[in-house]
Amino acid sequence: MKKQSVFFGTLLVGFGLIFFAKEFHLAIGNALNSWPSLLIIVGIALLAQSQKTNDNTYTLTGSVLIFLGAHFHAVHYLPFWPDQNAMVLLMIGIGFVASYRQIKIALFQGTVLIVVALIQMFWEKILTWSEVFKTQFTSFGKFWPLLLLVIGLYLLFFKKK
Repeated sequence: MKKQSVFFGTLLVGFGLIFFAKEFHLAIGNALNSWPSLLIIVGIALLAQSQKTNDNTYTLTGSVLIFLGAHFHAVHYLPFWPDQNAMVLLMIGIGFVASYRQIKIALFQGTVLIVVALIQMFWEKILTWSEVFKTQFTSFGKFWPLLLLVIGLYLLFFKKK
């Protein structure tokens, strides 16, 4: 990281806020003293570093960390927030799409992650909507992770630029 004073300074401010809230027994202190807050602080520090130095290297990572931290906070504090593995994929996909302005390649990958997450989250509803194709969808429902695995392996080992 070039000129890490922005990253390190943002980390210190974030941790300082957490320790200040905890030390003075503020109501928000317990909520901030958790690992999702650490994800958010590191994500904000990475985004601040990217913005200040005009280096987009850490934009995607920062966005993903912020959205993951927000998700894990929401699971804990919002009773209506879904606690599914698909939500992690959704948050990563949203992080990709959110960083699209700086990293032009992130839109397609983010959209794919969001679509896969939404399909996984609403799979049971999709089955009830499509009673006609239920047997085909049920078979697909068992093996769709293999499709993701095959596509991922293809992209890793066989696809050339």
